[in-house]
Amino acid sequence: MVVSQEVDAANRLRWEQGRSGHYEVYYLTFNHRASGSGFWIRYTMTAPDKGKGDAYAQIWFSYFNRANPAKNFALKQKYPIGQLKAETTPFRLQIGGNTLENGHADGAISGNGHEAQWDVSFDPSNTVHLMMPRIFVEKELADTTALVPHLDVCFEGKISVDGEALEFGGDPGCQTHLWGDEHARRWAWAHCNSYNEDPSAVFEGLSVQIKRAGIMLPPINLLFIRYMGKDYRFTELHRFLSAGGSFDVGHWKFNAALGNVKFKGEMKCRDEDMVSAGYFDPDGEPAYCNNTEVGDSKIEVYKRRNLLSSWKLVDTLTADGTAHMEFASRKREARVEKEIEEV
Repeated sequence: MVVSQEVDAANRLRWEQGRSGHYEVYYLTFNHRASGSGFWIRYTMTAPDKGKGDAYAQIWFSYFNRANPAKNFALKQKYPIGQLKAETTPFRLQIGGNTLENGHADGAISGNGHEAQWDVSFDPSNTVHLMMPRIFVEKELADTTALVPHLDVCFEGKISVDGEALEFGGDPGCQTHLWGDEHARRWAWAHCNSYNEDPSAVFEGLSVQIKRAGIMLPPINLLFIRYMGKDYRFTELHRFLSAGGSFDVGHWKFNAALGNVKFKGEMKCRDEDMVSAGYFDPDGEPAYCNNTEVGDSKIEVYKRRNLLSSWKLVDTLTADGTAHMEFASRKREARVEKEIEEV
């Protein structure tokens, strides 16, 4: 399996032994289309601020059943930081007996009446998608740096969930890496690479609000859309004003225009399809994330002949139960009843 130097470098663990005030996350989100289920697997570590406790690692596993949300569950297991091992060139991360590589992930977790084992693989990407302006990534200017080493990949392998074995045969998903010293105050994130009308289509988006000098700033919308094999990027500084939107828990509407092409999109899910999970900043302050991997997406595509022409709807992309998304803030959302459980 050949992995580009760019992809290998993107997944390199940024944390160094003894460093405080840092958190780092690797997550995989993907679907099993035959069963209508979705998965969210996280390999994470947190090094609290000095005096706030010892560094630790965690494994998260979340299962979403679109047809029967009562079967949904999410588990997390904590490990001493000494059980976190990382290698570079090639990249390899290990937390206890759970491993992540470019193109492969395996592990197991059990507790609270549930158990899961995973051993999945995918062909690595050749390039890295940056979720924010390049200078922000290269200089680590944001509180959290986020990039996607494997944006549009197809999963093979097997997952066992509460004794049921699911075989994967080219099912859609992605793998992301992020790190920093503080989560945003509020955000929406979504990904989908399984649209009915265009197999090449991909959406990756982030709408984030941060606070500076005690003032909550307006949302920054960072969008990427691949449509009919062409990439439309709204992630650089000069494109900030080209994308907009608004969101609440379970629903995000967005829009973006580039030249004579415009997109209007929507990400949505049911309350029962989400699980609530607490993220913790290194200083101990929590953020509450509401996540699903079985949401819906619709993107309308508009075109015009020139700047003086009116927009015309030319296409609509839909995804039913294969959109990944999360909505987060500093307050727990009461209507999302199911929570991740520590084992």
